[in-house]
Amino acid sequence: MVKAYRKVPDELIHPLILHTGDSAFEHAVDHYKSLPDINFFDDLCDYHINGFVVTRPDLFAMFKPIDRDGVRGWFIRYAYGDLRALIDHWRILPELEYVAFCRDCDKIMRIVDVKAFIRWVNKLKGNGNIKWAAGAAVDQQTLTN
Repeated sequence: MVKAYRKVPDELIHPLILHTGDSAFEHAVDHYKSLPDINFFDDLCDYHINGFVVTRPDLFAMFKPIDRDGVRGWFIRYAYGDLRALIDHWRILPELEYVAFCRDCDKIMRIVDVKAFIRWVNKLKGNGNIKWAAGAAVDQQTLTN
């Protein structure tokens, strides 16, 4: 028989501070507050169940695989942080044909070849602090058509 789980006492845990300022997750929560028709926690639950959520101090992203006219791609619902880190996470996932996203809830889906998107991200200059937010207000019907 397996012993019952015991919580590690908080006084034994000494977390390292990996960043200064607000985390990418906190930026995402704050950004969603400015979107009256979209609930952050509804999206978060949806992407935990039907997609992928990447959370690090310097990156927060929600994305899912979609099918559009028989071609499979990634739809990025929201990303904030270093896009190069997001691309690194994709390396362990199936390679799909395109990346789709909307900007600032405009309901216009942009579709970019995934290899072109990766080349664009890799050409970005800077120290990894690339901030990109694409809080997209696209309904499920739009994603599947």
